[in-house]
Amino acid sequence: MGITATRKEYDTYIDLVTHRPELARTYCVYFGEIYTANAALLPTFDVVTLCHLCEFRTEENDTYGALTDLELTRLFTERT
Repeated sequence: MGITATRKEYDTYIDLVTHRPELARTYCVYFGEIYTANAALLPTFDVVTLCHLCEFRTEENDTYGALTDLELTRLFTERT
């Protein structure tokens, strides 16, 4: 499972699974803002990588109540 906030990446994923639908059984990408992730909607994970943690969080995120990098890390740690 992956998440992207980049429309181009998401469109590429849609094209990929449209032409090769079998890939969607093992590779799922969601379009959204990871800093607004909701614990109630997340599955339990075996492994989590937060490759871009601390790269994109800015004060702008505060205007809509986004999680901080630490809160996001704790959220995904609790779901692992």
